[in-house]
Amino acid sequence: MEETDLTEFIKYYMANIMFVFVAIFLLIILGNAYHLLFRNPLYQSSTTIVLAKELKADQTYTQSDLLLNQNLVTTYSKIIKSRDVMEQVIASEMLDYSVSELSSHISVSRVEDTEIIKVTVTDADKSLAKNVANAIIPVFSDKVKKIYNIDNVNIVDSAVESDTPYNINYVKENIIYILAGFVISTGVLFLVYYFDTTVKSVDELEDKLELTVLGVVPKVIDRGQ
Repeated sequence: MEETDLTEFIKYYMANIMFVFVAIFLLIILGNAYHLLFRNPLYQSSTTIVLAKELKADQTYTQSDLLLNQNLVTTYSKIIKSRDVMEQVIASEMLDYSVSELSSHISVSRVEDTEIIKVTVTDADKSLAKNVANAIIPVFSDKVKKIYNIDNVNIVDSAVESDTPYNINYVKENIIYILAGFVISTGVLFLVYYFDTTVKSVDELEDKLELTVLGVVPKVIDRGQ
């Protein structure tokens, strides 16, 4: 667009600024209504464990012990979500979940390049999320003892109940709605302005025709007698 066209568009935009505010307001209302009516808040609770066997007084923690535990992290992560562990947790907590359903609520991750494993449980019930996260570790630890005949699972942090849903951030989402409303409404106004072929000012007429306007006939409104 040329400079004169941009100036005219800014004038047109400011004349219709209420359309922008209304669009932003409607988008905020619709977005929040959707979240309240159709999206359930989900809560996460996490517990962390470290792999380190108990040492006797005359023993030291060697590099080989470190490498062994780091290599076991991936294997242990699979054992945590194994069918046997899931079934025992379901039974102990009296959950109305199948093995696959409970497994889908659990994520297991390694904390950077350490021997620490983070077990996170996600659920609509924040109390249940905490209880399940804490119930997994004893069952998993017993499973490891049976398989490897080793006791190297130690709790770093137990899970605590979360009061804030992890999947809802009203401040962030409303900022997104404001920006989206601004962009969409500005785009609509630009398209309307761009495809509007009517002459909006004397300056625009002179620019298009490259002629000088000698006079302007004002519009007369007949208000009746």
